[in-house]
Amino acid sequence: MSNLNNQYEHLVIATNALNLEGYITQFSFENGKLLSHSTKATYLSDQVTVNEFHRFEGISNPSDQSIIYAISTSNEKGTIIDSYDANASRALSLFLGKCKVNATT
Repeated sequence: MSNLNNQYEHLVIATNALNLEGYITQFSFENGKLLSHSTKATYLSDQVTVNEFHRFEGISNPSDQSIIYAISTSNEKGTIIDSYDANASRALSLFLGKCKVNATT
């Protein structure tokens, strides 16, 4: 794992690189839990570790901001993407703020 936050220029490059590092599951945030699209398992914040994150601004529109989180559970590694602006999910931000954070990031 690279353990360097904000090291990619584009979301697609980050997504591909994280996939190569084993972050293959796509997660979403529903009903206060992280949902795995692969296994349909749900996770509470104490079951999730944030290993790294990468923020991006749109090339043609600086207000088009996003962030990708590389996360792991005891069973899965994957990513979740959110806006990084006024449209960001406050509930997801609060959830991820309660998660363990990899100390080397």
